[in-house]
Amino acid sequence: MAEILFFHLQSRPLEQVLPTILDRALSRGQKVVVQVGGQERMSVLDDHLWT
Repeated sequence: MAEILFFHLQSRPLEQVLPTILDRALSRGQKVVVQVGGQERMSVLDDHLWT
């Protein structure tokens, strides 16, 4: 059975926690889906993650 985890951000913005979440998941061989509200938000996160 697949394990599905959800994260509810309360105290820190996505830009601060997303790299850690992605690193942990990928090091465990897990797949990750990040859903954002629009193209502009996706571009900002993409730039942030690759720098």
